[in-house]
Amino acid sequence: MDGINSFDIEMNRMNGDGLHFLARNVPNTVHSLNVFLQDVPPGDDYFLLFVNSTHGVLHTTSKRFSVVSSDSGAAPDSNAPTVTISGAPNPSQAFATTYAAVPNGAPHDIGVPLLGMAALVFGGIFGVLCTL
Repeated sequence: MDGINSFDIEMNRMNGDGLHFLARNVPNTVHSLNVFLQDVPPGDDYFLLFVNSTHGVLHTTSKRFSVVSSDSGAAPDSNAPTVTISGAPNPSQAFATTYAAVPNGAPHDIGVPLLGMAALVFGGIFGVLCTL
């Protein structure tokens, strides 16, 4: 996934109050997520945002979709975790679900810092020898 190891999922409503924070630190290995909406206002102006909320990086958005009344049924994926949100969007609430932290995948190369330290020590010794 282009070096993206985890992401956050937010549900945004364009008309009104704003954001529902669904899930934080979702690993890129999760391919499905059930979202149970309880008392969420119906509307046709919702979007899913896939972001890194720590750095404020927006990875992608979904197409606009509708939330309809609870009379309509749904078939959740039994193999996927479920996130439950309720009420109107509230940007001051915490994420409904937080996954464990995922390592960022940055290589742990100790060679470059050691080379820099060796050059610094060698330069210091060389400087001392030149002044003698």
